[in-house]
Order: sequence, then C-alpha cells, then structure tokens
Amino acid sequence: MNQLTFKIQISGRVQGVGFRPFIYNLATSNSINGSVSNNGGGVEILITCKQSKAEHFLNLILRTKPAVSIIKEHSIEVIESINFNNFTILKTLSNQPLNLPLTPD
Repeated sequence: MNQLTFKIQISGRVQGVGFRPFIYNLATSNSINGSVSNNGGGVEILITCKQSKAEHFLNLILRTKPAVSIIKEHSIEVIESINFNNFTILKTLSNQPLNLPLTPD
C-alpha cells in the first residue's frame, strides 16, 4: 500500500491557540490516522499514509491554520513505521519545557 509514517514538526505560535484540535479535525476529515502533541519545539504530528497524502495534509495545515496561530518553521520527515487505528490528541508531557510565544490579548 506504500504507506509510510511521517513526523511533521511545526513551530511558532502554535500552542494555546487551538492548534491541536484544529489538526485533529483536519486529520479526521481527511481520513488520516496518527497523533498530535505539544513538545518543546511546538507541535509534533505523527501520521501514517501515502507520501502524496502527507504532503497534501501539510499544505492544508499551512493554508488553513487557525488565524491567531503563526507558523515560523515546519518540517516533514519519514520515521520508523507506526500503525495507528485512529487520530488522537496526546497530553503534553509536564516535564518538557514549552516554547510559547505570547498570544495577543
């Protein structure tokens, strides 16, 4: 089926602005399985799908992101295969420092 697992890393103002629920909704509406979580560098998205679908998903994120969010950097890379049954929002690990650019009031 040519499915690979991709790690998409997005940094900038992407925490505390509804970014993880946005990613969840975008992934489920596009039948993409994986997970999204906050990490010290921003938001990490893991998805398993065909490469063309992963690239399309990243482009959708960049084009339709929440208005208050600001994406400064993004990357996508193939990682070791993970089998996901659905798409989930993972809890933030409390021992990781977060990079939280301030959001306007």
